[in-house]
Amino acid sequence: MTNSIKKALSTKSVKTLVAGLGNTLLSDEGSGVKIIEILEKKKSIPVNFHLLDGGTAGYTLIDCMKDFDRVILIDAVRGGDKPGTIYHLSFEDIMKRPELKLSGHQIDLPEVLLLAKKLGELPQVLLIGIEPENIGYGMELSQSIKLAIDKVVKEICSLI
Repeated sequence: MTNSIKKALSTKSVKTLVAGLGNTLLSDEGSGVKIIEILEKKKSIPVNFHLLDGGTAGYTLIDCMKDFDRVILIDAVRGGDKPGTIYHLSFEDIMKRPELKLSGHQIDLPEVLLLAKKLGELPQVLLIGIEPENIGYGMELSQSIKLAIDKVVKEICSLI
């Protein structure tokens, strides 16, 4: 994790949206949604933190992000590393790495973020991506993804 991302994550008082993205019918592709489900069971979510099951949201994500100072997106990211690898990417990082496969959703996440920027609706964006092992049909998560999910949940909880 870069120092700029650490600094951005360390600010606890800003209005923050944590959005889990993914398709829960495609195994590890649903890791972002699973993390939101776990976080929703936590009792002590502060008023400036909002959780969103973004599912396979496309352009509607822009409307969801517009009222926040910071958005933390959680999704499966195919970057070519071993399954369970956790990526921390800023908006700039996402734009510089076109080789990353960021979504199996209706529309690519970089396209949504670029449009939000053009519309003046782009808050500070941080993507926490998890390298999937299996994105075939099924609802069961791979063991490597379950371990990564635990780490990401702890990371998000440390921000709260």
